Amino acid sequence: MPPPGDARTLIADLAALHRRIGERAAVGWQLYRDAAAADPDVAADWLENQRLRRVTYGRLISRLPLEALRPGLTHESAADTAWALASPECWDLLIRRRGYSPQTYQAWVEDTLAAALLHPSLL
Repeated sequence: MPPPGDARTLIADLAALHRRIGERAAVGWQLYRDAAAADPDVAADWLENQRLRRVTYGRLISRLPLEALRPGLTHESAADTAWALASPECWDLLIRRRGYSPQTYQAWVEDTLAAALLHPSLL
């Protein structure tokens, strides 16, 4: 488990990973999500993909010591927050609809996750 000071690094790495995946997969995310509305098999696959994303975020966030999290958060609630904020939906809203560059989006994810998840002393 990383020491509390490494929490910012984990958050920065998570934001960078989300950006790299988004740059390669965003069109696929959009197509798959849209197809899920019309096809039950695709919908089941999309839900499974979302479940696996949540599992991955849970594993990453669980590496943080509890004292690195904002007071009142658990690893589970912090993972839920990370899963929601660093999501295909946020990518679509900010990159595609609002015109953020991938670099600006990555910085937004990092700053937003840090503010939402980390103890104020780590900000």
